[in-house]
Amino acid sequence: MQVEGIITERRGCDTRRGSMIDLQHLLAQIGSETRLHLLGILRHRDLGIQEISDELFVSSTDVTSGLNLLIEAGMVERTPSGGYRDSAFGALVWENLAPFRYVASHSEYLRAHDLSTIPVHLLRSIDRLSDASIISVRTEAVEDVKRQWTNIAGEFSIITESLTPELVSMMVHLASLGVKVRCLMQNGVAVDLLAPHLGAKNAPIEVRWTDHGRMLLHVSHNFCLLALKKKRGGADPDHILLGTDLSSISWCRDLFAYHWQESRLK
Repeated sequence: MQVEGIITERRGCDTRRGSMIDLQHLLAQIGSETRLHLLGILRHRDLGIQEISDELFVSSTDVTSGLNLLIEAGMVERTPSGGYRDSAFGALVWENLAPFRYVASHSEYLRAHDLSTIPVHLLRSIDRLSDASIISVRTEAVEDVKRQWTNIAGEFSIITESLTPELVSMMVHLASLGVKVRCLMQNGVAVDLLAPHLGAKNAPIEVRWTDHGRMLLHVSHNFCLLALKKKRGGADPDHILLGTDLSSISWCRDLFAYHWQESRLK
């Protein structure tokens, strides 16, 4: 029995090691700027070598070399017209590279901020924020955010450390218009500003408490705003994610739902 246990354990180690080798091999097959561009440009397209060369500003020799390697890897295939396009496997690889592409293009921001408040399943799909922009509270972009408040309908969700009179006024106004307002507080600072409006018929605002949501998050049907904490220090007013696309809004809504489920009533 002991021998069988040892064998099973070794097989498990070999399996994990083998999967890492497979991953290393796959990354090596696409591990050049040219091959990555080739795989991306051939998504659902049938292109010839010269067309690819002109579009990527890469020599036809480099294009041919890259295509041959991708064909050998099973990610690109020839078409009846004599051109090239991605294979089903190539499309699968490209789509699953999306989170890596997002992490690579935002690595400086992600390294500097506290990601511990984002659950694993949302980290895996963080590329859903690809169309969100990074703004600063010191720019006119913040005025655009405030203008978005006037168009909120249906539901408005917020995670915050504290409340300002302006924010409370906005929340009460939205609630009076029939918008469902949910507020997740990280502490009791300034909650007295909101207390008179809790439970009122004309201002149905629901408040819960959390020990883990160290961020600022606004989510509605038409925009989302996310400000993560810096690893060293507090809020980062110069790096706020603002999204008005459905993908970013959906991701932020999922983030709020996770923390709301983990929260508690006062």
